[in-house]
Amino acid sequence: MKAGLGIPSLEEQPPSRQAVRAEMEATRIAFHGLLASMTLEDWRRRSVILEWTNGQLAAHILSYVSAVIPRGVRFAQKGKRTAGFPPWLVKTGLADRINVLSARWIARNLTPASTRAAYDEAHGALLALLEETPEDEWWKSTYIFGKQMTIRELFMSHARHLEEHLPHVRHDPHLLPTL
Repeated sequence: MKAGLGIPSLEEQPPSRQAVRAEMEATRIAFHGLLASMTLEDWRRRSVILEWTNGQLAAHILSYVSAVIPRGVRFAQKGKRTAGFPPWLVKTGLADRINVLSARWIARNLTPASTRAAYDEAHGALLALLEETPEDEWWKSTYIFGKQMTIRELFMSHARHLEEHLPHVRHDPHLLPTL
């Protein structure tokens, strides 16, 4: 089981559309829980990742579902090697900086409620993409942030991405001031 989310790991599941759909739904519920746990003060508070507020971190998670995964799937289907930043940009660290600035830009007008609505819309689109992607294409791959990922791994990567960032949300007002 994945720590904290109650999601079976890839190794514990058969590689089926149903398993992918179940993991995506469990991840959606966990993200909703994260958003529900945040007050507007929490939303504006610096996260553990000091470049972002908690709201900007949520925007980063949202953009992974709304842009990174769908783009990766489409690029893999077309046989394109890289769906994200070119390797030289990843190696120089500029991709990380662009990632930070992108999340800040996306988050500028978001609230927990609007993030939830945007996430649900992106999640629905991702489920539609999952349904229209033949399982015999799931082996196709592309590079995302310097890592080769198959289409199946892309669909299932959101749970790991959320799990990676859950510990970065800061609720304690005594740790750092709000912005």
